[in-house]
Amino acid sequence: SDVCSSDLRPQARQAPRMASGPATPLSDAWAGHASTATPPMIAVMPSRMRRSKCSRKTNQAIAAVFKQWADSGDPGTAVAWLSGQKPSAANDNTLINFLPVAAGKDSAMASQLLTQFFNPDNRQRAVDQAATKIALVDPARAVDWALSYSPPSEDRVKKLEPLVRAWMKADPAGALNRVPSLGGLSFDERAALTAIVTPPQPKK
Repeated sequence: SDVCSSDLRPQARQAPRMASGPATPLSDAWAGHASTATPPMIAVMPSRMRRSKCSRKTNQAIAAVFKQWADSGDPGTAVAWLSGQKPSAANDNTLINFLPVAAGKDSAMASQLLTQFFNPDNRQRAVDQAATKIALVDPARAVDWALSYSPPSEDRVKKLEPLVRAWMKADPAGALNRVPSLGGLSFDERAALTAIVTPPQPKK
């Protein structure tokens, strides 16, 4: 059999299956362990798996395990492990999946991970996904997060608009009070977002 299965089959037999997610020996093996044991298990993953044709499956399994594990456990332990890793393309896959989970629980903790991205495009993708997740519970904080970690770009206002609309729906008075004076916006961005929160003028 290939190294993808043979290296991890013994652990997979000892651990229960994950409730959902990719059905791989790697994720099966880790899912049954306490959250504090997960980072060390990743650290001792056979090095030849990282170099082999299994690397893609391995990266997907790591990302899936961290995402589900963080949802049900303490993401602080995962943050501590990830913060100690050298930025790499492989770890970007994990961070893209994990950052929105961490941001939904603690945006300050999630911000610690932003320096860990190897690829700036992957970092921005994770920032955008995190803003969307935060907006489900706190649209105002989602707008602040997005502005803090999204550099000026042609499409930034398009990403901010749905967040501001969610804010307006949840707290019209708060959105109207703050959006026109948000820092870091260009003139055009401010005009577009202010228009969303400004009540329509009555027709004469």
